[in-house]
Amino acid sequence: MPAGTDPKVLVMLRAYFDASYTQPHKTLVVITGCLAQASQWSSFEPLWQEMLDGEGLPYFHMADFESYKEDYKEWDAKRHKSVLKKVIEMIIGTVEFAVSRAIVVEDFEWAQSRNSHLQGHNAFSFCVIQCLQEIAAWTDQFKIVEPIGYVFESGDREGPEIENIRKRISSSKYFRRRFRWNGLSVVNKLEPDVEFPIIPLQVADVLAFEHRKEIENFYLHGTEDYPRRWPLNVLLEGIEKTSFGRFTRNELLDVEVHEEISH
Repeated sequence: MPAGTDPKVLVMLRAYFDASYTQPHKTLVVITGCLAQASQWSSFEPLWQEMLDGEGLPYFHMADFESYKEDYKEWDAKRHKSVLKKVIEMIIGTVEFAVSRAIVVEDFEWAQSRNSHLQGHNAFSFCVIQCLQEIAAWTDQFKIVEPIGYVFESGDREGPEIENIRKRISSSKYFRRRFRWNGLSVVNKLEPDVEFPIIPLQVADVLAFEHRKEIENFYLHGTEDYPRRWPLNVLLEGIEKTSFGRFTRNELLDVEVHEEISH
């Protein structure tokens, strides 16, 4: 059972998160979450698994897929495009809300020395909290009161940061209510015997990859007029509600983070 879960509460919504980094030095951090009804994820999982089985894949990893590595190294462009279209269609047909926040680590560290509200965070934890706040704003906007279970991919190597956020939110009545909190789980995307669907972590991986490529292209070409990759364009247009963004240095100077989550 997820840490901090109230067993008396039926989780009606579940949000899955993944991180994407610019390699090898993690100069850019992207945190992405995708949220849907728990029942929708349960219906989604066998459809995604059918796609994986049909393609002979243990799981779907967007970075390897796009670079034609590992399980995809023998694929041709036609097969690649066909599967990507299926993946996008399934995501659009399931996800109700997708949120993503990106930060250039150098920008965060620069602003952190000038904005005391950023103390107690690193770029990863800051992006996570900003995503949680966007989910809270989304639930407020649409008057959603159902409890939300939060799920993170364990491979992000930021376990202590996630655990700190979990403890701070779990210990605060205000934040439990604010985030419709019903626990946070950290799981491996291949972990067996989990009581809820974990395949949606692969959806978060797709969205996180696409947002990272968007930000990388901006910095590589120095203009936001650079053509957006078509997968991200279709996803942003097709998903019911999205909130994707990056923080500039000036925006980071004005950010306030509640101390209960920060320390």
